[in-house]
Amino acid sequence: MTDINGTQLCDAASLIANSKRFDLIPKVLLASDVVQLGRPSTAHKDLYLRSIQAFNGFWEDSPRKTTSSNFLDAFTALIASMQSIGFQTSGDPDRTVYLGREGEPLNGAHRIAAAAALGLRVPVRVREGASVPWDWAYFHKHDLRERDSDYIACQFVHISPDAQVLLVQPCVPRSLDLEISRILSMRCKIYYQKEIFVDFHTFLNLKYINYARSNAVESWAGNHANDFAGLRVHAESSYGANPLRAYVLIATESDLIRAKSEIRRLVGKGNFAAHSADSRSEVLELAQVLFHRESLDLLRNRSLLKPDLAVDAAIERLHSLVEQTGQTPQSFMVGGSATMALYGLRAANDVDVLGLRDATQASGVGVTSHESELMFYPSALDELLRSPQSYLWFRGFRFASLQLVYDFKSKRREFPKDVRDMLLIESFQQRDQSGRRALVALRLKSVQERTLRAQIGFRRFARRARNQLRVVTRIAEKGMRRL
Repeated sequence: MTDINGTQLCDAASLIANSKRFDLIPKVLLASDVVQLGRPSTAHKDLYLRSIQAFNGFWEDSPRKTTSSNFLDAFTALIASMQSIGFQTSGDPDRTVYLGREGEPLNGAHRIAAAAALGLRVPVRVREGASVPWDWAYFHKHDLRERDSDYIACQFVHISPDAQVLLVQPCVPRSLDLEISRILSMRCKIYYQKEIFVDFHTFLNLKYINYARSNAVESWAGNHANDFAGLRVHAESSYGANPLRAYVLIATESDLIRAKSEIRRLVGKGNFAAHSADSRSEVLELAQVLFHRESLDLLRNRSLLKPDLAVDAAIERLHSLVEQTGQTPQSFMVGGSATMALYGLRAANDVDVLGLRDATQASGVGVTSHESELMFYPSALDELLRSPQSYLWFRGFRFASLQLVYDFKSKRREFPKDVRDMLLIESFQQRDQSGRRALVALRLKSVQERTLRAQIGFRRFARRARNQLRVVTRIAEKGMRRL
């Protein structure tokens, strides 16, 4: 920050990366679209409007805005103005962004988002004691969709270098959740939290990501030769009837470790109670999997513990592509039939990529361009990359979702391959319904148990209240007799 007459100039992107104000990400995503594409993408425009609906119901008094179009038009006009003349810091107090006690913007969210997309700094002042309620809980309470919240959380992890992911395991009883939240709030900012019901197979895959994904595999975890025996024992000790609780936190590594240690002491189950990501790559992968429905669905249907040389080779090619071309994994998507190989439906002969900048250089690492097939996809690549339903994350790379592969083959209909693949996908989706029903049953059972506990608690409270009322009544009656 740079101090100018009591007002500090702060990098807007850094301000967003350290703020738990939940509506900043939808705004910066839309602003980035306008800057990069010249227009908002459909997915990010819809996300922005749903966040505004949850925030204020499309009502703002000054300047007066009462419809979704009012908000969208005003924001795009603001972005265009800042592209032309920058963020004006002429000393006008109305242009100053005020921060609350935790560094959360109290005003100017649209200006901050536009400035972040343009790489600008904004003038800020701190108002001691002030705070805002606009965290994830506020938007959850005001009916922002869970898929939207998941997407916001995942995007935040991508842009914030201080984002951390902590897991409270299913073996931990829900009765400790409030105390766990208090511990985390004392040392970290809670950006997002979510309960996730997972079967043991999915949970074991998550343990693999935690302890066996990297080259430095924990020795106790085991290996392919013994089917990761140690990892299985650890998973069995951490699993239970409760949901997995996933937190996105803004914290230093030291504060995160202290909070995790306090949680483990509280629970009394050692390392089985809680896990935090040990590296930036694990933070990203956990966020990509846990806060993305299609990615978690793949984990439910695939075993990471079983070696798959063909898939491993494809991932190595993608890493080589990133190293040699400088493209980021967020800038392209693996299309074609590779997703079917991930699900174990059939082998894929090629690694077809949508969004290659240099097809010639890519062919040198065994990756082929799929640009000629884009006409068979339901949307342009810019839209597909910004629509979470269109892809899944696997080992840090985007692959077309199984439904997108089906839609692509349904439109192309290359006979007999595409027709055969469509039948394979249809057959898999029918079988997969039983697994989905089992998870729904698990959630319903949990809700029923919580309802029963609440009813029992209320009955106990009512019984105590009646007993106390009887005691007070008797004392009052004795006092009246004496009078």
